[in-house]
Amino acid sequence: MPRMSKKLKKELAFFLNDRGAEATMNSAGNASMNVSRVSGLSLSTAPATNPNEPKGGHHPMNCEFMIASTPLPPCMPLPKAMLRLPVSNTAKVMYARLLDEILIRGTEDCNGILFIRFPVMEIAAALSRSPQTCKRSLNELEQAGMIMRVRQGIGEVSHMYILLPKEDTAHE
Repeated sequence: MPRMSKKLKKELAFFLNDRGAEATMNSAGNASMNVSRVSGLSLSTAPATNPNEPKGGHHPMNCEFMIASTPLPPCMPLPKAMLRLPVSNTAKVMYARLLDEILIRGTEDCNGILFIRFPVMEIAAALSRSPQTCKRSLNELEQAGMIMRVRQGIGEVSHMYILLPKEDTAHE
């Protein structure tokens, strides 16, 4: 780049970015890429990485190591038997969420058995999944015998009974 006066540099300052690179202009007059003022080669615009951070970049959660006296944060129960069940991982996470929901907001029926009313749209929002994926996972859990849905009528939310697996100690 040829030498220029301070006045001209100030006038053209809007072309310079914070790394001292110059944006080149394409034929349409738009800035297209960053170029080194020294070598004329294009510069990478990838963000600088911190060698002290784990690979994969920033993690949105504030994490710490666990010691013997560390209290557990709120968590959802998942029976070990569910890990061996031939259903999708989404269905397993959904089961844990349903089990958590029945422990918090379960209603007793006339026989004293707990059930929940949990609309598919609310399940989808809670799991950050589509309603279709949630319906598929509910069908998987129902076919595996882990939940039982009792239809209440047109436009009504089904009563959902969450069944607990019997622990098979031979596999543990």
